[in-house]
Amino acid sequence: MTYLNLFHVERPVYDEAISVGDTVTVGADQSRQFEVMALRGQKAWLRDSITGMDGIVVAVRCRLVSRPFHHDAL
Repeated sequence: MTYLNLFHVERPVYDEAISVGDTVTVGADQSRQFEVMALRGQKAWLRDSITGMDGIVVAVRCRLVSRPFHHDAL
């Protein structure tokens, strides 16, 4: 049994698609921001924008904060 099951905690699921290079937050802690380094299947490789530490999470838990600006879009 996991902590989530024991306390009936529901994970937030976001419907906005993310891409490599996007800045995202994960879960309820909106103050921590991560850069999406890679996507494969349902997993996202994230890098903490402050500490530089990496982690892997289920991509649907990521909430889009911003997309990188591309000069080609002009």
